[in-house]
Amino acid sequence: MNSIKNFFQDNFYFKICYLITSLIFVTIIGEVHVISSLLSKIMLLWSAASIIYIIYKGKENLKSTVNYLIFILLILQGISLVVTGISKSGIIALFINITIFFVIFDINLKKNIILKRMNNFIDLTTIILSTLSIASIILFFLKNNIKIGDNIYGYLSEKYFVGIFANENALGISAAICAILTLYIIIRNKNKYINILGIINIFIQGIIILNCNCSNGQLILLVFLWAIIFVYFRNWIFRVIYLIASFGGLGFIIHKIISSGKVESFLNGRYALWTTASKVIKNNLIFGVGEKNFLNKMIEAKTGELAGIEGGGTHNIFLQIAVISGILVLIAFIILVLYIIIKSILNNDKVVKERKRVLNSIILSLLIAILASNFFEANLLFIVSFIPIIFWSLLGYIYKFLE
Repeated sequence: MNSIKNFFQDNFYFKICYLITSLIFVTIIGEVHVISSLLSKIMLLWSAASIIYIIYKGKENLKSTVNYLIFILLILQGISLVVTGISKSGIIALFINITIFFVIFDINLKKNIILKRMNNFIDLTTIILSTLSIASIILFFLKNNIKIGDNIYGYLSEKYFVGIFANENALGISAAICAILTLYIIIRNKNKYINILGIINIFIQGIIILNCNCSNGQLILLVFLWAIIFVYFRNWIFRVIYLIASFGGLGFIIHKIISSGKVESFLNGRYALWTTASKVIKNNLIFGVGEKNFLNKMIEAKTGELAGIEGGGTHNIFLQIAVISGILVLIAFIILVLYIIIKSILNNDKVVKERKRVLNSIILSLLIAILASNFFEANLLFIVSFIPIIFWSLLGYIYKFLE
């Protein structure tokens, strides 16, 4: 009985089960509706039980700067929910965010087990994502597809490959995250056979990223390479010059795209979503429009075709937060994330052992890359997805480990 009790009280097992459940929803396994429905109900009850347990048992642990910032964010979201009209969808979104911040983003672990937990999470996540990638790459080389109802999986054409995932975005992002986590395992591990498997795995993820037409997967890798230079080299003069040069170059590229008149084609349908979202935010600046009114308000204000709005929202987490919950929640979110990441980078600068600092830099750079990809996606809050589970789990682990 005690082992069962410990299983359900341990957030680590919750994270892994939640990760598996979220991946089922975006893969071919989700076509077995009995499994997805049953797991979603189990995870819902488990989430509620975990939140109650944390509040009851961990009152003292909740007293920290990060938790105070989280409380402010959630209180502001709650006020927005009341002002814009309480709804089932709004309550669910708030419940998901509470689960993210108090169960998945776990900074209440004891220092002596945090590294073990983080490494176990990385290992299991990599194994799960690699398994899905291998199944996907088999369909790619066979040039085969599987049709279930209206959904088609696998190899659809030379320019469209989704593997066993529901869409190319999920496949590409999964592959990019998997490749970076595998790099972490290779550097951490001294077993040559595991490292050979790791190199093969990175090669497989590379094939997927190059062939699945997912620009966000490629963006994660590019930002990761940029970020690891910034995070690893701790000379602040270098960092300032590096930031100025990087943002100067980015500004030049953006200027070129705007002056060429190719903004809409470059953003691949996001231009209409973003301009529409900006209009909605302008008219509902403080508290947003609420979860229940999101779609209707966006349609009313649309400046063009709102491609992918039902599945991906505004395709920008910052606009998504501002539209749904208002500018105050957005500011609270930005302050929270920047505080955690900047403090973690500063603490990593103090690490003496080179190998440990490299490993920490890989995780921090991955988190920065996922955050950057959310300028083009909206999947860090409000929804159940494998991306926020990985992001917030690792953010909690690395923050607490470096604290």
